[in-house]
Amino acid sequence: MKHQQQGLALPTVMALSLMGSVMLLAEWRGLALAEGSGQSASQRWSLQHTTQSALLRAVQDIQGPLSDSRHQAGSSKATQVFFPNSTKAWTTLQTRLGTNDCVAGICKPLGEDSNSFTHWLSRLSQAQTQVVSDTTSVYYWVEVLPLQTKLATASAPFVYRITALAKGGSPNAVFASQALWHPTPSHAASLAVPMPLAGFKRLLSLSP
Repeated sequence: MKHQQQGLALPTVMALSLMGSVMLLAEWRGLALAEGSGQSASQRWSLQHTTQSALLRAVQDIQGPLSDSRHQAGSSKATQVFFPNSTKAWTTLQTRLGTNDCVAGICKPLGEDSNSFTHWLSRLSQAQTQVVSDTTSVYYWVEVLPLQTKLATASAPFVYRITALAKGGSPNAVFASQALWHPTPSHAASLAVPMPLAGFKRLLSLSP
């Protein structure tokens, strides 16, 4: 009986050791997944903040200075795109854009709202671009949309649909935000300089 008990001890110890190893590996795997999830969430938050900052920079771009080439149509032979200040100037902009959706981040109306950023990835070469860091670049596009007569004013005949997209170091590290901006006296935040996020009429995140 004594020899039988001694024979069972080794398999029991080995089984307990194996169970302990499996539990330890499972714990390490859980910690690795949690760390990866935390890093992904941190990167997503950082890219979201980057796109929202780009939206505000786009507003500053629209606001001026009004004397630079992005706000002046130039001569009748000029070809540069610009932010128009009247419906007549907007017609000139459409002619200069030609078959391009956008040039240097200034765009023609691009259809109905969409919550997908996939088609913006094909317009990166048409965006206004800024390198934020060695691993992050941000792009923005401004669609100049004429307002209906009853909504437009002489000083603000357009509403601007602004899309900003940030790309991180990895292929899947992409975040995009979109906002509507219309500067109106009744919406004080929309006229603030610099403007806060509260100045937008709409702000949303886009998905793939």
